[in-house]
Amino acid sequence: MARKIGFSKPDTEAKKSIADSYLDEFRQRRKSAPSPDPDTSSPERKRNWFVIAFLAFWLTCWSAGILLVASILRDGNGDFSLFIWLVAAVFGWGLAVIALMKQMKGKPVSKGKND
Repeated sequence: MARKIGFSKPDTEAKKSIADSYLDEFRQRRKSAPSPDPDTSSPERKRNWFVIAFLAFWLTCWSAGILLVASILRDGNGDFSLFIWLVAAVFGWGLAVIALMKQMKGKPVSKGKND
């Protein structure tokens, strides 16, 4: 932004802070940015259905194992190492659920010139 200052005329332009300058620039970009097309706002997503099916089966069996060990510990028949295994199994189960959710969400497929 250039300020016009002459020897005979006083400076009448209001001084802007750096934040105001950035805000003005942001507003200019916001006004000129194209609005998203409703047909293309949700891109296609690629999912690995084998991994989704495998994780669903894995989590079902793993949940049964966790419930079995929890019932053994509840009855007082297990030892401390079984409790450690149960804690690790629940942690691993949570990670598998996160992986399943990521797979179900999928990755966006780009529609570029090379596709």
